[in-house]
Amino acid sequence: MSKEILYSLRNVSFGYTDDEVLREIDLDIYKGELIGIIGPNGAGKTTLLRILSGYLIPQRGQVIFTGRNIREYDTRSLARYIATLPQSLEIPFSYTVEEFITMGRYPHAIKDFHYGESDREFVGDVMRLMNIESLYGRKVDTLSGGERQKVFLAQSLAQDPKVLLLDEPVSHLDIKYQMITLEVLQSLHAEGLTIIMVLHDLNLASEFCSRIIFLSRGHIHTDGTPSVTLTYKNIEEVYNTVVLVRENPLSGKPFIIPISKKYLKKSQ
Repeated sequence: MSKEILYSLRNVSFGYTDDEVLREIDLDIYKGELIGIIGPNGAGKTTLLRILSGYLIPQRGQVIFTGRNIREYDTRSLARYIATLPQSLEIPFSYTVEEFITMGRYPHAIKDFHYGESDREFVGDVMRLMNIESLYGRKVDTLSGGERQKVFLAQSLAQDPKVLLLDEPVSHLDIKYQMITLEVLQSLHAEGLTIIMVLHDLNLASEFCSRIIFLSRGHIHTDGTPSVTLTYKNIEEVYNTVVLVRENPLSGKPFIIPISKKYLKKSQ
């Protein structure tokens, strides 16, 4: 049985002014995948995510989403399919946590910002899923960075999307809540949600993603399973740094250990 193609990118290029950030990207993404996008700063990770969200339109090439050019969707229709969590969000007003999360229901609202009991129940379910019921009634602008990040993710989940696009979703979380958040995402993926996320931590990408798109200088350097992409040769070539790659004894996934230059000098 063939897998359903969700996205099909062909010859996609994009740049800001004269600086071309993505160059001739050819990529198929299938329904139900959990994909990590990795690469150095400036490799084009966030730009690729914005292309997938429909926020940016390629200067060359096309993005086909569920069989249609993504440009054919209006904003609200696209929001019923795709939820996006950027690296940072500006909050212009002092919303309570539940008010802020409820705004994620906008694509499903009957009219404008009219929300019914079913929407409020959905928000309650999301808050329990993210283990943030204790934040009920709190103002978002009074929360810690880690608490805000969980609330931002909860708003994305409140959209009830088919695709979740996340730009560094655990960057403000400590190691405990990184694992909790990624385990929640993994459970949602197991239920059929397609998740594509930018990650800087290669070990987290290795453990939680079934497929990794490795970007370098606007091109896809490698695309495949963690074992295919996260080799010491690929990492050293792209990041220009020395690493050891070992096998995690519990998961069997690659585990990356950066090597300080001081140890390299000793071995010479």
